[in-house]
Amino acid sequence: MATRSPSPPLPPPKPKYKTQSPDLNSNNNHLNANNNTLPPENEQVVMTPRGKTNNSTVLLIERKLVEEVNDRTHVAGGEHKGIIINKDQVKDQKSLRNPPQLSLEFRVFLVSANTGHHSQESRTLRFWFREWLKDSQIQAHVAQDFFRELVQPKEFPRDYVGFIKKIMKLLQHGYNEIQAVEIELRILEQTSAPPSRPRK
Repeated sequence: MATRSPSPPLPPPKPKYKTQSPDLNSNNNHLNANNNTLPPENEQVVMTPRGKTNNSTVLLIERKLVEEVNDRTHVAGGEHKGIIINKDQVKDQKSLRNPPQLSLEFRVFLVSANTGHHSQESRTLRFWFREWLKDSQIQAHVAQDFFRELVQPKEFPRDYVGFIKKIMKLLQHGYNEIQAVEIELRILEQTSAPPSRPRK
């Protein structure tokens, strides 16, 4: 399978909503933690495949309590403890019973290591938030902070595995307001030449 190295992403898209920066704490603690907002100690970050075609892949990464695992489940250890990967699709996922509350999309340019062909890929992030977070402006603020940290140019993942891994690690260590993130990776077009830069 061809290994593709994405170019740094385009600047973050302008949101389709108006945002006002509320007075929030730093270090990803966007809300004052209390007994109602702290996650359960045995909550896990779980990745589950949602679907795959010739030109697209959809994955769901969510926080949930996992009561049991089987041989089709990988339980990470060491520094990745608290992350679980399902190898198969799971029916009736709670996070998908309602439509996402917010979504962001950006595009990257990929180069095939085998053929040298260039392709443009759309990456969409769909967010579900905790039931106790109802304020749409704070939801937008949290999602944008998450997105900015994910696509930092100096630390932008160079392949699919690194991209998905970074999302899981961000949820493992912060952004408690987010219940689940669905990631859709979709190839838009393929060419033999690199894309031209827009003229100034």
